[in-house]
Amino acid sequence: MPDLRSSPGETASGSAANSQSGKPRNQWRGIRLFAAWAAVVWLAAVGAGCQQVSPEASPEIETGAADLSVWVPDGWRAPVRFDEASLEVGVAWANRGSAMAEDYAIVLTIDGDVAYRWDKPVLAPGSERIEKIGLVDLADPYLLIQGQHTLQLILDPDEMVPELDRENNSFTLVREFQLQHQLPDLRLSIPSGSQWEGPVVIGGSDLIFGGVDGSPERGYFLAFGVANHGAKRDQEWPQKYSVELNDYPIKRWYFLSELDQVQSLGGARIHAVPIWKLTLGGQPLTLGDQQFYITIDETNAVIEADEQNNVLTGQVRLRPSRARTDFDQTDAAAVTVHAVYAVPAGSLDEQWDINGTIEGIIADLQTWLKDRTEGRGILWDEADGSLDITFIRLEQTETELAELPNSWYPIAEELYNRGLNTPNKIFAVWYPSTRRDSETLLCGVQTEYRSVAFAFSFFQRIADGRNLCINQPVTMVHELFHAFGAVAPCATNYFSGPGLLKTRHVDDDPTDLLYAGDRTGFPLNLDKDHDDYFGHDIPGCPDAADSPYLEPVD
Repeated sequence: MPDLRSSPGETASGSAANSQSGKPRNQWRGIRLFAAWAAVVWLAAVGAGCQQVSPEASPEIETGAADLSVWVPDGWRAPVRFDEASLEVGVAWANRGSAMAEDYAIVLTIDGDVAYRWDKPVLAPGSERIEKIGLVDLADPYLLIQGQHTLQLILDPDEMVPELDRENNSFTLVREFQLQHQLPDLRLSIPSGSQWEGPVVIGGSDLIFGGVDGSPERGYFLAFGVANHGAKRDQEWPQKYSVELNDYPIKRWYFLSELDQVQSLGGARIHAVPIWKLTLGGQPLTLGDQQFYITIDETNAVIEADEQNNVLTGQVRLRPSRARTDFDQTDAAAVTVHAVYAVPAGSLDEQWDINGTIEGIIADLQTWLKDRTEGRGILWDEADGSLDITFIRLEQTETELAELPNSWYPIAEELYNRGLNTPNKIFAVWYPSTRRDSETLLCGVQTEYRSVAFAFSFFQRIADGRNLCINQPVTMVHELFHAFGAVAPCATNYFSGPGLLKTRHVDDDPTDLLYAGDRTGFPLNLDKDHDDYFGHDIPGCPDAADSPYLEPVD
């Protein structure tokens, strides 16, 4: 640490200065006490021949007491030190007595106000101690940013420790602070080299993350850039933000942590929220302008030169992620999964197929699956290099469909009759309402109509915002694995309960993707022990790892 030199505006006062001989004041007092004791012993010895002195009459002296004292370590100019390089305040003190110093506190004040307190710093006899705190640890760190300030170190202000000398328990330092040029200044910023229209954008992986390896495929995000325009002290600044879109607050766990460190577009750290979580968590997210409100460094964990530029509010435009298309029969021969957004007659079209919602769900689904299959994702239908998603406006209303038994079956029937009937395909259908089996809420179901497989993922909005079935990637991948043939009765932990919806599951692990019980846990695993439906070694038993709908093994 650099040496603290007195500046023209800096003065120091207190009882920390040592004598020229290097002995603190309490040591001279100890010498005087020893001399006094020696004199008493000599007088007692002289008088012993004239009069016997009982032990009870022997004089008593003060022993076994602590002596807290401010202390100047080597290289320091005073017991209180401010380090310009690390922006830390250091304090130093010692115990010059012969007993432990316990159950006390030391206090640092700035301009008379308590800035920091150390409680119960135990100190053995004859030992010293140094404590350091950063600006962020102070009760009000901005006290030291500019101007002249008085720092005072006070040892045992509550007088809890019996001491030989309390005159050496404080030290005062007065100095001038000019720190603004040394502090970071975080701001919402446009990454250099990007094609962003502003520091907040909505777009796909290519727009937001460039060519970064490992970014989710075809993801669609609300993203913002944060750059440091001050001194380079931002390496460890925390990633705690507050984000609202159309008055819907985003929880911190919604941020994709694996993307938070991306800095490939020049100086700005890019942070992103999957658009599907915004869509399912708040109000319907349709194309057009969206109102945002973003606060960076929400908890003020970073001491900045300017705290007034950490909030940005405005509008960001949500553009179509793709063109709306009908099912293309020309690729009917491909063995792939085809995405569908089916909306009942009379219901709001939330544009999941063109606002990035389904693309974002599939991107997260693919990322989860590839992490557990050594890079094998699901083969999806594509059109012009992007996901091919079919929009269907159904002929029946939600009220009419909900009154029918197994109401997902009539939906599959209509989809089949309207051309989604290719035997080589599995149709992954997102439908904006939930279903129930007796009293059980169903977030998804897998069924067949005339040998064509359909995997349904349901979702429903509730008036108070507590929407149902929001974990869409898990729901859809669960139903797709049923469509891939999991779980066969020959599986080690095969489970088949009452009713069709309880069959073809496992019962050994609550964190399994295809667990059938009520104790589901996280994080989810894909056939954790590989003894049921994926990558097992059961002779003659179907294995979803062999599904043609999965990308082949490299």
